[in-house]
Amino acid sequence: GRAGPRRSSSRGFTAARPFYETLTTLAPNLALPRIQIANALWQEGQVEKADEIWRQLLELDLSDEERADVLFKLAYDAAERHDVNDTEARLAELSELRRRSLAVEPAYWQARANAERHLGTNAAAVDATAARIMGVRPEKITYLQMAAGLLGPIGEESIEQRGETIASV
Repeated sequence: GRAGPRRSSSRGFTAARPFYETLTTLAPNLALPRIQIANALWQEGQVEKADEIWRQLLELDLSDEERADVLFKLAYDAAERHDVNDTEARLAELSELRRRSLAVEPAYWQARANAERHLGTNAAAVDATAARIMGVRPEKITYLQMAAGLLGPIGEESIEQRGETIASV
């Protein structure tokens, strides 16, 4: 199968995975442990396995927030694969969910506002800085290569760093 790029440091997810696997056995209809297992697989670069779990999760009785999270992740991976039909289908499902549920949109916008307040408003610069913090060169990450210049800077010299230095984190 396709082994996607290593997403970030996966030590925490990898260490917690046995716990979530046990929890899945004890409570098979509980979504959270399955979501976390899929997140761990995705972080480890096992994108197809993560997507398979996320697709299976859509068959469960998820909260609107959980369903929105899973649909967003599937849409993101479909976009990374350049699968226009799957991306559009997932985004249409998200749009329908947003229309039906008042809880999804405010939660999303609150999370985005918090991220922007703490991390910054330019996604390319934020992701490039996060990569550096994890010891990964941003220019080695495919989507950051594509984003460079189009969505924002990824060069360290072009990013205004406020707060703690990368070396101190």
